[in-house]
Amino acid sequence: DNDEMKEGVDTAGGLKEQQLPTSLTWKGGKCSKNKCIGRVSIDENFVIEFGMEVHGKVCDTWENILHIGNENMQRSPGFWLHPKSYKLHVRLSDTSSNNTGYDPNMELEKGGIYKIKLQSIDNNVSLFINDELQQFAANVNHVARYKCPVFVSDPWYAAANVTITDLKIYNPK
Repeated sequence: DNDEMKEGVDTAGGLKEQQLPTSLTWKGGKCSKNKCIGRVSIDENFVIEFGMEVHGKVCDTWENILHIGNENMQRSPGFWLHPKSYKLHVRLSDTSSNNTGYDPNMELEKGGIYKIKLQSIDNNVSLFINDELQQFAANVNHVARYKCPVFVSDPWYAAANVTITDLKIYNPK
């Protein structure tokens, strides 16, 4: 009887503690500084989607909406409002830069409600706002992150005056 040797091993033969959370959902809420809603592991293939209502500006500096990463320059990804405007600032760490940009060529509006989706599938990164493609880049190698905090918003910037709804982070494959 080998039952003692099987402890800590799942039916697939891997150690249970090596299983990592590759998805996260959050019903939503208002952004506030250093608000961590969970942890997630993100590899080269991911989808992040959420609703967002813009209530206004709080300052003349960068205002963080959502940031996945253990430190400021781990951006897997990060979403901000530009200083002095409602332009969306989207950054993703990849193997060539920790701050590759995917800013859309549009300005959001105070009182506006938007559906945001950033995805990286088979090395192609796409940003959609209200289901319309805003930015696209091919041959992108996202830096995999393990058990990273999901901030709404992060501890390094002012919190955006935004409410997030129906946040979904998942691996599409």
